[in-house]
Amino acid sequence: MKTLTIAGWILITGCCLGVAAAHPVEQPKEATEITKRLHEEAYSRLPDDASLPGTQDLENAQRGMYEDIPVPFITNRDGTKIIWDLSKYDFLTDLYKEAPFTVHPSLWRQSQLVMQGGLFKLRDRLYQVRNLDIGNMTIIEGNTGLIIIDPLTLEETARAALELYYEGVGQRKPVVAVIYSHSHTDHYGGVRGVMPTDPSAQSKVRIIAPEGFLEAAVTENVLAGNAMHRRATYMYGNTLPPSEKGHVGAGLGLLPPTGGTVTLIAPTEIVVRKEGAPHGGSATRPREISENAAENIDGLTFYFYLAPNTEAPAEMHWYTAELRALSAAENCNKTLHNVYTLRGAKTRDALAWSKALDETLRLWGDKSDIMYGMHHWPVFTNAEVKASLIAARNGYRFIHDQTLRLANSGLNKEEIAARLVFPPEIENIWELHGYYGSLSHNARGVYTFYFGWFDGNPVNLNPLPMAERARRHLDWMGGPGTVLKNAEIAWQRGEYRWLIEVMNYIIVAAAHDENIRKNFDSKARSISADAMEQLGYQAENATWRNFYLTGAQELRLGKAIPAQANDPSWDTLLAMPTEMLLDYMGVRLEAERAYGKTIGLNILLRRDGKQETHHVLLQSSVLNNRAEHLRNADVTLEIDARTLAALITGMISYSQACGAERPPGQQISCAVVSGSPAKAEELFSLLAPPFQPNFPIVAPDKKD
Repeated sequence: MKTLTIAGWILITGCCLGVAAAHPVEQPKEATEITKRLHEEAYSRLPDDASLPGTQDLENAQRGMYEDIPVPFITNRDGTKIIWDLSKYDFLTDLYKEAPFTVHPSLWRQSQLVMQGGLFKLRDRLYQVRNLDIGNMTIIEGNTGLIIIDPLTLEETARAALELYYEGVGQRKPVVAVIYSHSHTDHYGGVRGVMPTDPSAQSKVRIIAPEGFLEAAVTENVLAGNAMHRRATYMYGNTLPPSEKGHVGAGLGLLPPTGGTVTLIAPTEIVVRKEGAPHGGSATRPREISENAAENIDGLTFYFYLAPNTEAPAEMHWYTAELRALSAAENCNKTLHNVYTLRGAKTRDALAWSKALDETLRLWGDKSDIMYGMHHWPVFTNAEVKASLIAARNGYRFIHDQTLRLANSGLNKEEIAARLVFPPEIENIWELHGYYGSLSHNARGVYTFYFGWFDGNPVNLNPLPMAERARRHLDWMGGPGTVLKNAEIAWQRGEYRWLIEVMNYIIVAAAHDENIRKNFDSKARSISADAMEQLGYQAENATWRNFYLTGAQELRLGKAIPAQANDPSWDTLLAMPTEMLLDYMGVRLEAERAYGKTIGLNILLRRDGKQETHHVLLQSSVLNNRAEHLRNADVTLEIDARTLAALITGMISYSQACGAERPPGQQISCAVVSGSPAKAEELFSLLAPPFQPNFPIVAPDKKD
């Protein structure tokens, strides 16, 4: 996905945001004549210029729909928060309505197709629930029960999806197995919503995942989680109101649900490439399933193929022989996906991605009559299965190979992104259009995957900080007043990309200069917001649209304030290796306050009925940790895993957990075994406050 994965300290996977007005409020504008003209021209470049979305995709997106079962409203556990409400997107349901000028016609088509949601029977024994979440939940009927594939993001949406299936088929078979396709939250976070309530029955459910799943699930987005989460609110457009001038989806799906409960149950079985290979993250070693070997799951024969380091660090494809049904997980979608995701994550391997699809084509391409994915709609013929696999394989290979060709010819990432275009035979395939990923930012991703941030030009080796560059640019341009006068001319010409770059100099400089802030900042923000808005209207890519429109929103309304977040994911926190928690403690250390200090802390950790020994050593303003006892430590703490997680992530202070502010009568969960309690308190006092989830991105705060 993807979706808002585990962010910050794994407590927030998304939020619906309010905003605090800091500037005069301006409403969204209409499309300019330039934007309208670009949209009219776009129709001539689309693969099918007939009535949209009247293509094979629409037929496939509606095939098997239980039209008499509407998608329900979904609330959180106690009914106090609405998690899912498709009624806000009714403006997308008229398939005969042409795209408004405020939405790219190709993106409008994609959003209309995504809105074809509910319960679908794909073939005998094979069902999907779509559009109760950003992803799909697939349900396969085994001989005795149900096999659930990817139980969505939240416990509440997964439970609603399963109930929708039960309502449609009229019987309530138990869940006997769960398959996680890969390690992103929107594919496992709702697992407790589909599990039996009886613990003994729950323990019998098989949970199958690819090698490396648990480690990847709890590590991606932890150490850098707060920044990723903040950027993800831009990428998915959580702050944007649903409308023709606002949120129309995320390209991969509608949007990630928020306000509910993210859960995680560790796999009981792991698909491995080589038996005995390490796969980590679990106290009890799961059963191993060999890759490409027949595996019986409730009477059906599955074959699994591992595809690591593609769309996710741990991912797999599979084939079900009796159903002649194939899934390439999230590696083959009805959109170009992300080699580099705009929310921020480690860049993915485009070559490995292409080769995984080619191997899947070799293994099962001729055997498959249907291919279903973790997002979007299936394809229903062997010809379509092979065509989709070939298209995606060729698309990612093209981006990889041609980016490297141009880089080896001397172009930098910005030059490559501006030059690279798909050949007509790829550009004319709907599912390779960039609704979620894009050719432009994926080319940059391939470049940085191989070469990193530096393009080799000494000009870019050690540039001035942005605030200093902004001041100097404005001086050379004749000052903010001259820049704003020239902005009017640039606006009339439709030079929106240039406008937002130049206005950014004024906006950044204003945070450091009272005169600029007083006389020019408001106007610059208004112009930049208007220009970002037009760029959003012009974007075929949903995530680009969301970034531009959210940037405009922040400039107009001020800094976003979190108003709704998912419940704490204790399943995830307690699945994190202790070493990772202690690494995160190092991320929170305020180094400048630790100058000259040396503190050694031993930790006797009670976890899963066992005791672990770890130590943390502060030295040279760095926190190192090891899973061993530190001789001559200043202090030794005995603590349980839940309290340590809350303490390190900043949910509670040391004094609240272990010291004077501990509530009366609280069961002892933290105690000083030996050494100086003051040293433990001093060490934890050096940690930064919990990171602000709403730091500014385009509208910087006033600087001291």
